[in-house]
Amino acid sequence: MVVRLEERDPVALVQLEELYYADRQGSLFKPLSPGDPHDFPVITGLSREHFTPQGGGPSVLFGRILALLEVLKEAPPPLKSGSVAEIHVDPERGFTLYVNGLKSALDLGFDELPEKLQKFARVWPVLAQKGYLQRTGRINLDQPQRVLLSLTAMDDSK
Repeated sequence: MVVRLEERDPVALVQLEELYYADRQGSLFKPLSPGDPHDFPVITGLSREHFTPQGGGPSVLFGRILALLEVLKEAPPPLKSGSVAEIHVDPERGFTLYVNGLKSALDLGFDELPEKLQKFARVWPVLAQKGYLQRTGRINLDQPQRVLLSLTAMDDSK
């Protein structure tokens, strides 16, 4: 009898019917259990078919997720990888980030991710200073030469 043990390092959690760890190959290898480390971004919006069966290489889409995770390691605050709570993936439209402490969703698309994150780092202080961050539901960074804001309705009772 031969027993082969293989240690896997998770890079993200994936929301399916429950939360699963995903490794660098795009394989789902363990459901999250109470007491397990959970300080990873949660990938949402995909089905089990988007992930690699054990032993194969990562899919093109999961390769893009890995590229985003690498970019986030070098991103300026408030977008460092540890502060990104959720990465929603739409296979047609791209990535949307949900960041701890930021009420707004950040629409990134798939391409030019470092440039888009730098663009957000440049406009973030201005948005905060002018009070837009509290009123913004979405920030679309997937437009060349501009940032589009979707403002939420103001509550007149405050």
